Amino acid sequence: MNISQNKGPDLIIKNLPLKVTLLYAFIGASWILITDKIFLDASFNTGDVVYLSISKGFIFVLLTAALLYLITNNFVKKIINTEANLSKSHQDLQVAFAELAASKEQLKNQVAELSDSSTALLKNQKEYRALFDQMINAFALHKIICDDNGIPIDYLFLDINPAFERATGLKGERVIGKSIREIFPNIQNSWIEKYGKVALTGEPITFTDYFAETQKYYHIEAYSPEHGLFAVHFLDVTEQIQHHNTVEHMAYHDSLTGLPNRALIEQRLVAAIDNAAISNNKVAIMFIDLDDFKLVNNTHGHTAGDQMLKQIAQRLLTCVPKDCTLARLGGDEFIILLTGITNTFEVTNIARKVITVIKEPWTYAETTFRMTAKIGIAIYPDDSGNAENLMKMADIAMFKAREQGKGKYQYYIRDMDSHIAKRMEIETSLYQALEEEQFVLYYQPKVNVSGMIVGVEALIRWQHPTKGLIPPSDFIPIAEECGAILPIGEWVLETACRQNKLWQELGIPPIDISVNLSAKQFQQVGLLKLIANKLTSTQLDPKWLTIEITETIAMKYADYTVEILNSLKEQGIKIALDDFGMGYSSLIYLKRFPINSLKIDRSFIQDIKGGSDGAFIAKAIIGLGQSLKLDVVAEGVETMEQLSYLKEQNCTQMQGYLFSKPLPSDDMTELLKKYA
Repeated sequence: MNISQNKGPDLIIKNLPLKVTLLYAFIGASWILITDKIFLDASFNTGDVVYLSISKGFIFVLLTAALLYLITNNFVKKIINTEANLSKSHQDLQVAFAELAASKEQLKNQVAELSDSSTALLKNQKEYRALFDQMINAFALHKIICDDNGIPIDYLFLDINPAFERATGLKGERVIGKSIREIFPNIQNSWIEKYGKVALTGEPITFTDYFAETQKYYHIEAYSPEHGLFAVHFLDVTEQIQHHNTVEHMAYHDSLTGLPNRALIEQRLVAAIDNAAISNNKVAIMFIDLDDFKLVNNTHGHTAGDQMLKQIAQRLLTCVPKDCTLARLGGDEFIILLTGITNTFEVTNIARKVITVIKEPWTYAETTFRMTAKIGIAIYPDDSGNAENLMKMADIAMFKAREQGKGKYQYYIRDMDSHIAKRMEIETSLYQALEEEQFVLYYQPKVNVSGMIVGVEALIRWQHPTKGLIPPSDFIPIAEECGAILPIGEWVLETACRQNKLWQELGIPPIDISVNLSAKQFQQVGLLKLIANKLTSTQLDPKWLTIEITETIAMKYADYTVEILNSLKEQGIKIALDDFGMGYSSLIYLKRFPINSLKIDRSFIQDIKGGSDGAFIAKAIIGLGQSLKLDVVAEGVETMEQLSYLKEQNCTQMQGYLFSKPLPSDDMTELLKKYA
C-alpha cells in the first residue's frame, strides 16, 4: 500500500464541499444565463414567461438533483471501496506486524543462544589450551602427505605442545607448518609408513622405538582424529630403556661369565621348541656339570674357581654353533641349547667335543688342572614336547651319567625318573578327584582400609584321601596342561557362586566373591554361556561375582579379551586384573578393558620397604588405578609396615595373612558374621 493511496480518502472529503458548491454555482449561473437569453430573444407574453420560469425552476431542480445523486452515489462507492481497502490493508499490516514481532523474538533468542555458545566455546578453548600446554606427555598433530598413488611419503606438523619441545628439543617455530623431511631429511621410511597407516586406516598403534635423529627412545601412542590426520602423544623413555636394558642384561645374564642365565635359556628353549614344531626339526638340551670343581675352590680359593669358570666358558663357546646358546645355570653347571638338529649324531659329536675341550690343561698359580665333566642330554620331541620337562630330563640324564664315571655323557631314557611317573599319577587322579568330590574351596577375605570384609577370593585345595591336603601349585599346572582345568574350573565357579548365595540367605550382607580363570579356561568355547548358566542355577546376582584373569593372559589375547570382558560386563559381572605389574599392559588396551579393579602382584607387596622398588611400583599402580577410577587390591599383605604404607597410598582394598589365611567355608562364615 503506497502513500498516495493511503491519503486519498482524506483529500476527497476535504475538497468535496468546495467542488459541489462551485459546480452548483456554475450550473445554476449557466442555466439562468442561457434560459434568460432564450426568453429575451423570444417574444413571450407575461403568462408564458411565468409558466416558463416555473418550468425552468423545476427542470433546474430535477437536473441538479440528478447531478447531486450521481455525485454523491459515486462518492459513496469510493468511500466504501476505500474503507474496504483500508480494512484489508489494516489486516495485512497487523499480520505483518505480528510476524515481525515473532521474527524479532526469535532473532533475539538466536542471538542469545549464539552468545552463550560463543562464551562456552571460548571457555572450552581456553581450558583445552591450558590442558594442552600442561600435558606431561608430548603431543603433536600431523597431516599425512601422500604421492599420486596414495602412498604416504611425508607428514606435516600442524601443532605441538610445550612437552613436545622439551622431549625433542625442537621449538614450535621450527616445526609447525613444515614437513618431517624438511626437518629430518634422512628420517627412516618406517616412521612415515607407520603413521601413514594410522592416518589412512584409523587404526591406533602403540610402540616404543629409537628415533635416531634425536638419539632418544620414545614410547608412542598414535591415533587418527579424522581421515588424513594423525596425533601422537609420547614420553621420552631413553633413561628407562637404558636402565631396563641394563637390568634386563643383568637379569638374563650371568655376572661372572657374561653368558645367558637360566631364565634366558628357558625362554630360548620355549621359542626353539615352537620353531622346531613348525620346521619338523629336533632340539637338544645338554646339562654340563664339572667334576671336582669344589676341589679348586677349596685348595685355591674362589678367585681361582671364578677364573676357571671363565676359561671353561670360553672353551665351550668354541663348541657351540652360532645359532645355538651356551648358558651358565650357576655354580659349576652349564647348559647348551642346540637347534635345527636333524639327527642325534650331531649332538653326540658336540658332546664329545665338549668333554675334550674341558679336559685341556688349565694352569693357575703354577698348578695345572685337568678338569672333566658329565653331560646329560634330552631331545625334543623324542623325550618331551614341553620345555620344562625337557630340562628336567636332561638334568636326570646328567645324574645318570655320574654313575658311569667322570667325563661321560648320557642321553635321557624314558622312565628314567620317578618324577614323571608321579606327574602321570596326578594327571590320572584329577578326574577321579572331581568324581569323588575330593576338591574343596577355601576363602580368603578382602578388606577395606577400615578392616571390614568387602569380598572373598575362592581358592581350590585338593583333599586327597591318602596324601592329605595338596596345594594348588602341585596340580593346577598339570591340570592346565592336560585339560582337566576346564571341569575343575567349572566346579570352582559353581561352588563359589552357591556358597556366596548361601551367605546371603544366612543374612550376611552381600559381598563380592572372586573366581580365577586360567588361560585355557578364558579361551574355552562357550565361556560366557557357562558363567551365565552357573549364575542362573545358583540364583546369584551377577553383581556379586568378580572374574579374575592375570595381566599376562589379558595382554596376550588383547582384542579377544576386550570382547569377552565387555560381554561379562553387560551381564553385570565385575572384572579384576590379577598379578598386575608382572606383565606389560599398553595404556590404550588398559583403558579399553572394562575392568573394575587391579590386583597388585604379591611380589611387589612383599618387597615394600622404605624406598624399595616394590614400594615404588605399588605406589605407581595405586596411582594408575586412582586415575582410571579403579579399585586397587594389594595381595599378600603380611606385615604392619606393608599395611601402613598401603594406607598412606590410599589403597582401597587389601588381602593377605595379616588379616586372615584362606579358610574353609564354615570358618569363613563365622568371620563374615563378625566383619562383613
